[in-house]
Amino acid sequence: MKFELSQEEMVGYQWMSPMEALVASQSAKLRLAPPQVYECSRLAQFSSAKELLRFADHRQQFGCALTFPIRYKCKDGMVAIFPGDDAYPEKPDMLGESLPLTSDQTLAELRSGIKRLHRIETDTQDKLSAFHFNITLRPGHCDPLVANPESSMRPKISQLTGMFASKASTKLR
Repeated sequence: MKFELSQEEMVGYQWMSPMEALVASQSAKLRLAPPQVYECSRLAQFSSAKELLRFADHRQQFGCALTFPIRYKCKDGMVAIFPGDDAYPEKPDMLGESLPLTSDQTLAELRSGIKRLHRIETDTQDKLSAFHFNITLRPGHCDPLVANPESSMRPKISQLTGMFASKASTKLR
């Protein structure tokens, strides 16, 4: 099979499990954009492709939901805000017709006062720094990977690296 790479979207490809991609991303061996980190963290919860297909077959009855992050450039990094976050716009610019969103606030300042969080934050080097998730997704959807189910906020991604690495060899082989 022959593959042609889109030079705008990717520079290479490699087959790996979702957990291996998360580990590689955290160790800066692979650059994943927030939507790919999000989906890998959901896919990593399935022990096999067969299990994922069973889940998808059951879940299809609930329909699709928008997963279109809106990115803001802040003083100290970027934030990808997903639907369900209190700061998600009512009418997102899906065609990219408006200027990129910027804020003169820090990531923490932009997050303060927000009750429902559904976002991924990256530092100025575009490395993941935090994944905040405390909402309920639509019925039948798989939440992103949870390191501490009792927590309403995700721990910093760097705190999850050990967990990612310990699971990487057992997921989706």
